[in-house]
Formats: sequence, structure tokens, C-alpha cells
Amino acid sequence: MYSLYKRRWFAAILLLLSLSAKVQAEAYISDEHLDVNIVHNQTEQTLSVNLIIDGPPGQPVSVSEIILGVTDLSLVSFDSGLADAFPWAGDAGDAFYVLPSVDIAGELYLGIAAYDTASGDFVNNLVAMDFVEFTGPGDFFLNVGDNEPKVDSRPGATAEQTFTLGTGGHEHMSWWFSEPGIYQIGVQARGTLQATNETLSSPLVNLQFLVDPTPIDFWKISTFGFANAAEGIDLSEVGAGGLPRLLAYAFDIEPESGGPGKLPFQEMVQLNGETHLSLVKRRPMDRGDLTYTIQGSTNLTSWQDLSEHTHYSVTAISNDNDGTPRNRITLNNPLDERYFLRVKVSFER
Repeated sequence: MYSLYKRRWFAAILLLLSLSAKVQAEAYISDEHLDVNIVHNQTEQTLSVNLIIDGPPGQPVSVSEIILGVTDLSLVSFDSGLADAFPWAGDAGDAFYVLPSVDIAGELYLGIAAYDTASGDFVNNLVAMDFVEFTGPGDFFLNVGDNEPKVDSRPGATAEQTFTLGTGGHEHMSWWFSEPGIYQIGVQARGTLQATNETLSSPLVNLQFLVDPTPIDFWKISTFGFANAAEGIDLSEVGAGGLPRLLAYAFDIEPESGGPGKLPFQEMVQLNGETHLSLVKRRPMDRGDLTYTIQGSTNLTSWQDLSEHTHYSVTAISNDNDGTPRNRITLNNPLDERYFLRVKVSFER
């Protein structure tokens, strides 16, 4: 068997704690032992699914309270050996984010468990976790060993789309994602009662995955909710507040209600008795996935990229009313003709 874990380690990009705090009540966990756990209520004869942190016995939490983090430490680049070992996944040169089936420091160690089921309650002492819905920017696989995946989100896939385990059991497998971004995976627990031969199914719950996130992913989740973020947020779309969503993110403006008052604006400043054109813009923290380019024009048609020191200076000024830091960009040369400034915002994952 070809080892999936003989690979180069990638340096981790540490996400600021403030980003995780923005995901409201949902906790972002990327380096713990968690299990997706099947629970059998013997009194009511129902099944449900929760998450167990560091089990067993561990801490049970609602699936909706946790965002499962997959960092760039899990990125695996396929060479010819891996492509031969996992032909169902892709070709040499492809890359996948793979949560491993073994416990590796710094990575999420995610399993499937049936801690809260008892021997003798279900036919053959078996229960199952069915994977029934997939939303996200890429493909998802659940794999055990080198065999065909147990779960394959690709349209027309012939995978079983289920994982079976013994009552009281606990197993680990590898979780594969073909692209970075926000994924929502719907699962249901299932089992057939030994006493009545009745098949029980739990309500569907959505596992929430955030793969190699950038700050904008956290903003999408906190602003639009996880389900909408997983469906995809068009950053060029204009919100109810009248701004394209990318600009709302760039300047930390509520996209559905924020107005133009927080956008950059031009001011004239006096320096050594001469008039200089300046631009005041909000400088929200944690926007490392954006590039802000200052551009200038004499006619509002042709725009030139300007550079700090060569064309302008930057100074911090008083915070905006909501506490967001602000900068003043001031042209080095005094104003001697009509001139305009603007900010170009670019996003690249």
C-alpha cells in the first residue's frame, strides 16, 4: 500500500483568533480529535447525530455549533505513485486536502462513532451513517485504505454513500476535498431494530467544513450564514445597501444595510502652504486576502496605478465612528491640475 502521508509538510498560516470569533456561536476547530457520533434514544426509539470532542467519553456538542477546519497542512500533491494508488481520485499533478485517518499533530482527526448505541439493539449489531447531501466548491470523498471511496459526491458516482460500523464502535477514515472553500455535507444515522425489524433514521444534520480558509470565508459565514456561504456568495453582486459585496467586505460595511458614508472619500489638505489631494479610507483588520491599489486619473477614463513613497504617503488618522482604523493617502506633489483618486480592490484566494 502506498502511504498517503509520505509528503511534504506545508507551513501553516495561523488564523487570527479574532477571525474565529466572528463566526458567532459556531466554534472553528482544526486540530482536535472529533467524532461524528450516532446516538440511540432507547426510550423514544429515535436516532440522532452529534459531535464528540476528544472522545470517548468526550464532550458532546451539536453539529451546528462546530465548523470543522481543514488547514493547508492537509494539502497533498499527487505524484505518479499516489495517482496509481488512488486512481478514482485524480491524476498526477492534482492536489487534494485530506484529513488523515491517523492522528497527526496540527490536523483535525475526524472519525465516525456509535458510542451511544448498545449491543443487541440493532440487527447484526450494526448502524450506519448515510451521506445524502453535498454542497461546496469541489468534490468530496470518504475513503478507507486504498479501495474505492465509501462516499463520492460527484454526480453519477457509484459509491455506497454510507459508512457502516458496529454498535459502540469508533473508526477513522480519510476525508478528501478537491478545492478550498466552504462545504456543507448532510448526514443521517440509520439502523434496523433487532426487536421489531423497524428501520430508524435520524433527522438530517449538516457537517460544516471550512477548507484552507481565508478571512473572507469567515466574513461570508458571519454575514450570510453557513448554508448560504456554502451555496456560494457572488462577490460582485450588489447588496441592499447599494454596494458590491466585495467592497462591503473590503471596507467592513454591512452589505445589506450599509450606505456610502463609509466608502473612501477625497479631501484637500494643506502641507507647507500648498494644497495636496488626499483620500481617506477605512482600514479594517484581517483583510490579508485583499489587495488595495491606489489609482490616479486626470480624466476619470484612464487610471494609473500609484505606489507608496513614489506617488503618495500613508498616515494613520482617527478611527471611524464604529472604531474601524482609517488611513489618509496623500499625494506627494501639490495639486496643480484636476486630479482624481480611487481605490481598486482585488481578491485572490
